[in-house]
Amino acid sequence: MIVTASCPLRISLAGGSTDHPEFLKKYGRGSVISFPCDLRTYSTIHKDVFGSNSLNSNYVLNYSRREEVDTVIEIQNELIRNCFLDLDVEEINLFFTSDVYSSGSGLASSSAYLMSLIKAVYEMRGREILDIELCQKAMQIERIFNPLVGQQDFYGSLGGLKRINFSNDCTPSFKYLSTQIFEDMGIFLLRTGIVRSSTDVLKSINVDNSVPLLIDVDNLELAIETCDQELFHTTINQTWINKKYTSPKICENSELIELDRTLLEDERILSHKLLGAGNGGYFLLFTGKKDDRSLYKDYPMIRKIEISNYGIQTVKL
Repeated sequence: MIVTASCPLRISLAGGSTDHPEFLKKYGRGSVISFPCDLRTYSTIHKDVFGSNSLNSNYVLNYSRREEVDTVIEIQNELIRNCFLDLDVEEINLFFTSDVYSSGSGLASSSAYLMSLIKAVYEMRGREILDIELCQKAMQIERIFNPLVGQQDFYGSLGGLKRINFSNDCTPSFKYLSTQIFEDMGIFLLRTGIVRSSTDVLKSINVDNSVPLLIDVDNLELAIETCDQELFHTTINQTWINKKYTSPKICENSELIELDRTLLEDERILSHKLLGAGNGGYFLLFTGKKDDRSLYKDYPMIRKIEISNYGIQTVKL
Protein backbone atom coordinates (compact mmCIF):
# COMPACT_ATOMS: atom_id res chain seq x y z
CA MET A 1 0.00 0.00 0.00
CA ILE A 2 1.16 3.53 -0.86
CA VAL A 3 -0.38 6.50 0.96
CA THR A 4 0.15 10.16 0.14
CA ALA A 5 -1.21 12.83 2.45
CA SER A 6 -0.98 16.52 1.60
CA CYS A 7 -1.31 19.59 3.80
CA PRO A 8 -1.62 23.18 2.53
CA LEU A 9 0.86 25.85 3.51
CA ARG A 10 -0.73 28.53 5.64
CA ILE A 11 -0.62 32.27 4.99
CA SER A 12 -0.88 34.54 8.02
CA LEU A 13 -2.38 37.97 7.35
CA ALA A 14 -2.33 39.46 10.84
CA GLY A 15 -1.83 38.51 14.47
CA GLY A 16 1.27 36.36 14.19
CA SER A 17 3.21 36.32 17.49
CA THR A 18 0.01 36.55 19.55
CA ASP A 19 -0.20 32.75 19.28
CA HIS A 20 3.32 32.52 20.73
CA PRO A 21 3.32 30.40 23.93
CA GLU A 22 4.83 33.21 26.03
CA PHE A 23 2.28 35.74 24.76
CA LEU A 24 -0.63 33.44 25.61
CA LYS A 25 0.86 32.70 29.00
CA LYS A 26 1.07 36.41 29.85
CA TYR A 27 -2.03 37.83 28.13
CA GLY A 28 -4.32 34.80 28.06
CA ARG A 29 -5.55 35.29 24.51
CA GLY A 30 -4.28 35.69 20.98
CA SER A 31 -5.82 35.98 17.55
CA VAL A 32 -4.82 35.65 13.90
CA ILE A 33 -6.44 35.90 10.48
CA SER A 34 -5.03 33.36 8.07
CA PHE A 35 -5.81 31.01 5.21
CA PRO A 36 -4.34 27.91 3.60
CA CYS A 37 -3.10 28.54 0.08
CA ASP A 38 -3.04 26.31 -2.99
CA LEU A 39 0.59 25.28 -2.36
CA ARG A 40 0.99 22.05 -0.44
CA THR A 41 3.45 19.71 1.23
CA TYR A 42 3.23 15.96 0.59
CA SER A 43 4.16 12.94 2.69
CA THR A 44 4.23 9.61 0.88
CA ILE A 45 4.78 6.42 2.87
CA HIS A 46 4.86 2.77 1.88
CA LYS A 47 6.27 -0.56 2.85
CA ASP A 48 8.99 -1.95 0.60
CA VAL A 49 7.07 -3.30 -2.39
CA PHE A 50 9.81 -5.83 -3.12
CA GLY A 51 9.71 -7.42 0.31
CA SER A 52 11.17 -6.57 3.67
CA ASN A 53 14.55 -8.16 2.93
CA SER A 54 15.37 -6.27 -0.28
CA LEU A 55 16.64 -3.21 1.55
CA ASN A 56 19.47 -3.06 4.04
CA SER A 57 17.63 -0.63 6.33
CA ASN A 58 14.25 -0.64 8.06
CA TYR A 59 13.68 3.08 7.47
CA VAL A 60 14.43 4.81 4.18
CA LEU A 61 13.71 8.53 4.40
CA ASN A 62 13.90 11.04 1.55
CA TYR A 63 13.50 14.76 2.24
CA SER A 64 16.18 17.42 1.60
CA ARG A 65 18.62 14.58 2.27
CA ARG A 66 18.40 10.78 2.41
CA GLU A 67 18.61 8.59 5.50
CA GLU A 68 18.75 4.81 5.74
CA VAL A 69 18.67 3.52 9.33
CA ASP A 70 17.58 0.44 11.24
CA THR A 71 15.95 2.07 14.28
CA VAL A 72 13.84 5.15 14.88
CA ILE A 73 16.28 6.55 17.41
CA GLU A 74 18.96 6.72 14.69
CA ILE A 75 16.87 9.08 12.53
CA GLN A 76 18.55 12.49 12.34
CA ASN A 77 15.50 14.45 11.24
CA GLU A 78 13.85 15.60 14.47
CA LEU A 79 10.39 15.95 12.96
CA ILE A 80 10.36 12.43 11.53
CA ARG A 81 12.05 10.83 14.53
CA ASN A 82 9.65 12.32 17.10
CA CYS A 83 6.62 11.55 14.93
CA PHE A 84 7.66 7.90 14.49
CA LEU A 85 8.41 7.55 18.20
CA ASP A 86 5.00 8.94 19.15
CA LEU A 87 3.10 6.82 16.62
CA ASP A 88 5.30 3.72 17.02
CA VAL A 89 6.03 3.49 13.28
CA GLU A 90 7.99 0.46 12.08
CA GLU A 91 9.76 -0.34 8.77
CA ILE A 92 8.63 2.36 6.40
CA ASN A 93 9.77 4.27 3.32
CA LEU A 94 9.07 8.01 3.37
CA PHE A 95 9.22 10.80 0.79
CA PHE A 96 8.70 14.50 1.59
CA THR A 97 7.93 16.82 -1.35
CA SER A 98 6.46 20.30 -1.72
CA ASP A 99 4.97 22.56 -4.38
CA VAL A 100 7.41 25.32 -3.41
CA TYR A 101 10.81 25.79 -1.82
CA SER A 102 9.73 25.78 1.81
CA SER A 103 12.76 25.50 4.08
CA GLY A 104 12.83 28.48 6.46
CA SER A 105 9.99 30.00 4.46
CA GLY A 106 7.58 31.41 7.04
CA LEU A 107 4.87 29.22 5.53
CA ALA A 108 4.79 26.76 8.47
CA SER A 109 6.13 24.03 6.22
CA SER A 110 7.55 21.92 9.04
CA SER A 111 4.14 21.81 10.72
CA ALA A 112 2.49 21.03 7.39
CA TYR A 113 4.91 18.15 6.75
CA LEU A 114 4.28 16.84 10.24
CA MET A 115 0.49 16.94 9.88
CA SER A 116 0.58 15.26 6.48
CA LEU A 117 2.89 12.56 7.87
CA ILE A 118 0.62 11.86 10.84
CA LYS A 119 -2.39 11.70 8.53
CA ALA A 120 -0.59 9.29 6.18
CA VAL A 121 0.30 6.95 9.05
CA TYR A 122 -3.29 6.94 10.31
CA GLU A 123 -4.57 6.32 6.78
CA MET A 124 -2.19 3.41 6.23
CA ARG A 125 -3.41 1.85 9.47
CA GLY A 126 -7.05 2.37 8.50
CA ARG A 127 -7.64 4.70 11.43
CA GLU A 128 -9.60 7.94 11.55
CA ILE A 129 -8.38 11.19 13.09
CA LEU A 130 -10.39 14.41 13.14
CA ASP A 131 -8.70 17.53 11.79
CA ILE A 132 -8.77 19.22 15.22
CA GLU A 133 -7.25 16.13 16.79
CA LEU A 134 -4.61 16.06 14.07
CA CYS A 135 -3.65 19.67 14.80
CA GLN A 136 -3.41 18.93 18.52
CA LYS A 137 -1.33 15.80 17.94
CA ALA A 138 1.06 17.61 15.57
CA MET A 139 1.51 20.53 17.98
CA GLN A 140 2.22 18.14 20.83
CA ILE A 141 4.93 16.40 18.79
CA GLU A 142 6.53 19.53 17.32
CA ARG A 143 6.81 21.24 20.69
CA ILE A 144 9.12 18.44 21.81
CA PHE A 145 11.85 19.83 19.52
CA ASN A 146 10.46 23.32 18.77
CA PRO A 147 8.80 24.58 21.98
CA LEU A 148 8.24 28.11 20.64
CA VAL A 149 6.11 27.10 17.64
CA GLY A 150 2.83 29.02 17.49
CA GLN A 151 -0.60 27.45 17.43
CA GLN A 152 -1.56 28.99 14.08
CA ASP A 153 1.08 26.90 12.30
CA PHE A 154 -1.26 23.94 12.77
CA TYR A 155 -4.80 25.31 12.90
CA GLY A 156 -4.12 27.79 10.08
CA SER A 157 -3.88 24.90 7.61
CA LEU A 158 -7.56 24.05 8.02
CA GLY A 159 -9.54 25.09 4.95
CA GLY A 160 -10.82 28.61 4.31
CA LEU A 161 -10.17 32.22 5.29
CA LYS A 162 -10.73 32.55 9.02
CA ARG A 163 -10.09 34.36 12.25
CA ILE A 164 -8.69 32.01 14.88
CA ASN A 165 -8.91 32.98 18.53
CA PHE A 166 -6.43 31.29 20.87
CA SER A 167 -6.21 30.85 24.61
CA ASN A 168 -3.51 29.35 26.77
CA ASP A 169 -5.25 26.08 27.59
CA CYS A 170 -8.32 25.66 25.35
CA THR A 171 -9.02 24.52 21.80
CA PRO A 172 -9.05 27.58 19.49
CA SER A 173 -12.33 28.98 18.17
CA PHE A 174 -12.87 29.78 14.49
CA LYS A 175 -14.78 32.47 12.65
CA TYR A 176 -14.90 31.91 8.89
CA LEU A 177 -14.80 35.04 6.74
CA SER A 178 -15.98 35.95 3.25
CA THR A 179 -13.37 36.06 0.48
CA GLN A 180 -15.27 38.61 -1.58
CA ILE A 181 -12.69 41.34 -0.96
CA PHE A 182 -10.09 39.29 -2.86
CA GLU A 183 -12.14 38.88 -6.06
CA ASP A 184 -10.32 41.70 -7.90
CA MET A 185 -7.09 41.47 -5.95
CA GLY A 186 -3.85 39.68 -6.81
CA ILE A 187 -2.15 37.66 -4.07
CA PHE A 188 1.51 36.80 -4.58
CA LEU A 189 4.40 35.21 -2.75
CA LEU A 190 7.87 36.64 -3.34
CA ARG A 191 10.77 34.47 -2.28
CA THR A 192 13.53 36.52 -0.68
CA GLY A 193 16.16 33.83 -1.14
CA ILE A 194 17.15 34.36 2.51
CA VAL A 195 16.94 31.30 4.76
CA ARG A 196 16.85 31.75 8.51
CA SER A 197 16.14 29.82 11.69
CA SER A 198 12.67 30.69 12.97
CA THR A 199 13.69 29.55 16.46
CA ASP A 200 16.42 32.21 16.67
CA VAL A 201 13.91 34.91 15.78
CA LEU A 202 11.17 33.58 18.07
CA LYS A 203 13.54 33.56 21.04
CA SER A 204 14.00 37.32 20.60
CA ILE A 205 10.29 38.25 20.46
CA ASN A 206 9.16 40.94 22.93
CA VAL A 207 5.65 39.76 23.77
CA ASP A 208 4.65 43.15 25.17
CA ASN A 209 5.38 44.76 21.80
CA SER A 210 3.10 42.18 20.17
CA VAL A 211 -0.08 43.57 21.79
CA PRO A 212 -0.82 46.07 18.93
CA LEU A 213 -1.05 43.10 16.57
CA LEU A 214 -4.40 42.22 18.16
CA ILE A 215 -5.74 45.61 17.04
CA ASP A 216 -4.53 44.83 13.53
CA VAL A 217 -6.58 41.62 13.58
CA ASP A 218 -9.73 43.56 14.54
CA ASN A 219 -9.13 46.15 11.81
CA LEU A 220 -8.44 43.51 9.18
CA GLU A 221 -11.56 41.56 10.08
CA LEU A 222 -13.61 44.76 9.71
CA ALA A 223 -12.01 45.47 6.33
CA ILE A 224 -12.76 41.95 5.08
CA GLU A 225 -16.34 41.95 6.31
CA THR A 226 -17.10 45.38 4.79
CA CYS A 227 -14.98 44.84 1.64
CA ASP A 228 -13.06 48.01 2.49
CA GLN A 229 -9.94 47.62 0.35
CA GLU A 230 -8.34 50.84 1.56
CA LEU A 231 -8.59 49.72 5.18
CA PHE A 232 -7.38 46.25 4.17
CA HIS A 233 -4.16 47.49 2.55
CA THR A 234 -3.55 50.07 5.28
CA THR A 235 -3.86 47.34 7.91
CA ILE A 236 -1.59 44.88 6.10
CA ASN A 237 1.09 47.56 5.82
CA GLN A 238 0.59 48.62 9.44
CA THR A 239 0.77 45.09 10.81
CA TRP A 240 4.12 44.64 9.04
CA ILE A 241 5.37 47.83 10.72
CA ASN A 242 4.09 46.62 14.09
CA LYS A 243 5.67 43.21 13.55
CA LYS A 244 9.10 44.80 13.15
CA TYR A 245 8.80 46.30 16.63
CA THR A 246 8.43 42.87 18.23
CA SER A 247 12.08 41.97 17.62
CA PRO A 248 15.21 43.59 16.12
CA LYS A 249 15.80 40.30 14.29
CA ILE A 250 12.57 40.51 12.25
CA CYS A 251 14.21 42.62 9.56
CA GLU A 252 17.95 42.88 10.18
CA ASN A 253 19.29 41.38 6.96
CA SER A 254 20.51 44.18 4.64
CA GLU A 255 19.19 42.48 1.48
CA LEU A 256 15.81 42.04 3.13
CA ILE A 257 15.71 45.69 4.17
CA GLU A 258 16.46 46.78 0.60
CA LEU A 259 13.80 44.48 -0.87
CA ASP A 260 11.28 45.74 1.68
CA ARG A 261 12.03 49.31 0.57
CA THR A 262 11.67 48.37 -3.10
CA LEU A 263 8.25 46.81 -2.50
CA LEU A 264 7.08 49.84 -0.53
CA GLU A 265 8.02 52.14 -3.41
CA ASP A 266 6.43 49.94 -6.13
CA GLU A 267 3.06 51.52 -6.98
CA ARG A 268 1.70 48.23 -8.32
CA ILE A 269 1.98 46.69 -4.86
CA LEU A 270 -0.74 48.08 -2.60
CA SER A 271 0.35 46.26 0.53
CA HIS A 272 2.95 43.75 1.62
CA LYS A 273 4.36 42.00 4.67
CA LEU A 274 6.93 39.37 5.51
CA LEU A 275 5.53 35.98 6.45
CA GLY A 276 6.45 33.87 9.46
CA ALA A 277 8.92 34.65 12.21
CA GLY A 278 10.87 37.10 10.06
CA ASN A 279 14.30 37.91 8.60
CA GLY A 280 13.84 35.72 5.52
CA GLY A 281 11.46 33.44 3.70
CA TYR A 282 8.66 34.98 1.65
CA PHE A 283 7.01 38.37 1.29
CA LEU A 284 3.25 38.36 0.80
CA LEU A 285 2.12 40.93 -1.78
CA PHE A 286 -1.29 42.31 -2.69
CA THR A 287 -2.05 44.12 -5.95
CA GLY A 288 -5.11 45.78 -7.43
CA LYS A 289 -5.10 43.43 -10.41
CA LYS A 290 -5.91 39.73 -10.30
CA ASP A 291 -2.76 38.83 -12.19
CA ASP A 292 -0.33 41.66 -12.96
CA ARG A 293 2.00 40.05 -15.49
CA SER A 294 4.51 42.91 -15.25
CA LEU A 295 5.49 41.75 -11.78
CA TYR A 296 7.00 38.53 -13.12
CA LYS A 297 9.61 40.46 -15.09
CA ASP A 298 10.73 42.62 -12.18
CA TYR A 299 10.50 39.92 -9.50
CA PRO A 300 11.70 36.59 -10.96
CA MET A 301 11.01 34.65 -7.76
CA ILE A 302 7.35 35.71 -7.50
CA ARG A 303 4.42 33.29 -7.55
CA LYS A 304 0.69 33.87 -7.65
CA ILE A 305 -1.37 32.04 -5.01
CA GLU A 306 -5.03 31.47 -4.22
CA ILE A 307 -7.00 30.88 -1.04
CA SER A 308 -7.80 27.20 -0.61
CA ASN A 309 -10.93 25.76 0.97
CA TYR A 310 -9.29 22.37 1.29
CA GLY A 311 -7.29 21.24 4.29
CA ILE A 312 -5.48 17.94 4.67
CA GLN A 313 -6.18 15.36 1.96
CA THR A 314 -5.11 11.76 1.34
CA VAL A 315 -4.72 9.39 -1.60
CA LYS A 316 -4.30 5.64 -1.13
CA LEU A 317 -2.99 3.29 -3.82
